[in-house]
Amino acid sequence: MAAGEPGDLGGYYFRFLPQKTFQCLSTPETTSRLRQWSMLGRVAAQAFGFDQTFQAYRKDDFVMVGLRAFFKDPDVIPNLKLLSDSSGQWITLALLPFAPSELGHVYEHGLLPNVSLSSAGHQPVSEDWIHALLLRDSSCLQTPIVPPISPAQDRSEAAGPGRTPGGQPRRKWVTRQRYSSQAQAPPCDRDEARSSCSSLVVTPSGPGTEVKKIEAINVPCTQLSMSFFNRLYNENIVRDSGHIVKCLDSFCDPFPVSDELRKVLLVEDSEKYGIFSQPDREEFLFCLFKHLCLGGALCQYEDVLPPYLQTTKLLYKDLVSVRKNPQTKKIQITSSVFKVTAYDSAGVCYPSTKSHEQTFSYFIVDPIKRHVHVLYHSYGVGDMS
Repeated sequence: MAAGEPGDLGGYYFRFLPQKTFQCLSTPETTSRLRQWSMLGRVAAQAFGFDQTFQAYRKDDFVMVGLRAFFKDPDVIPNLKLLSDSSGQWITLALLPFAPSELGHVYEHGLLPNVSLSSAGHQPVSEDWIHALLLRDSSCLQTPIVPPISPAQDRSEAAGPGRTPGGQPRRKWVTRQRYSSQAQAPPCDRDEARSSCSSLVVTPSGPGTEVKKIEAINVPCTQLSMSFFNRLYNENIVRDSGHIVKCLDSFCDPFPVSDELRKVLLVEDSEKYGIFSQPDREEFLFCLFKHLCLGGALCQYEDVLPPYLQTTKLLYKDLVSVRKNPQTKKIQITSSVFKVTAYDSAGVCYPSTKSHEQTFSYFIVDPIKRHVHVLYHSYGVGDMS
């Protein structure tokens, strides 16, 4: 979506709220279920505050200006969590991995004094080590850091000065300082690192990558009761006992379908797919329920419905804000929900460079508290331990 230039962000400022916890993801019962569904360790919820008034009728302004400011905010970049596509570890926007072609530019731009990469390649220094030097505060850089030397590098050096293991003249190596437990890591000012990163990035999948475009889909959020799912019982998808009716095994790429519930969720030409209309399926409550039912790469499906409903309810109540209308005295939802994707000039960079139905990031905006709750999940193999 179109948005202003980096300096024209409509005055939106954000702050990370680490004290805000989400019990829906941390109770022993929920943890056990997420482990069974292969989502444990791959789902996270975070909270951020913002300083501007949010009006529901001006949602487009928040999408066009506020979310662009969000992805550029200095308190968001080092705190917004996502899973690394390469390592599977939690990182932040500040630590999106370098593309291999970018590593060779680090030294020549003077970002790491007295540290260099080989003129023939970039194996001697790990990406994680470079990330630490680029993006830690200077106060944190007192932590000893030891850049690893590759086996190939050791063999090459053992062959003698100026020669490769095969006896051929070796291309010149630029002096590289090794940091040990006694050595002090080079100073690295945060602002200098950011400006240097901006100049060295060739394909913007590395630190300092600039978000060029935000895509935010408005997700309806109107449901106030779990009776929304009663039709699963009424249509014999689920028995009165709560057991999900089984069916012949089939496959709806990439998900196995072995019961009537998954047929309703996935198979558009199934007999009872229509018990939920398209507007029903767009509801945030339905989206949460479907994500939990489908789970991660090694999901062990439930035989009964209640665990799915109970966990969906916990998530919904923890993420969505409500209030009593002073005139009608009825409960109404005040939150606005967006499904967010961020792009840099190379393509999608958040929530993941790999697209999947089960990889998502929902932004739930509370206009009264001026909070943004971020619910994130990346499809893959969850923590099974």
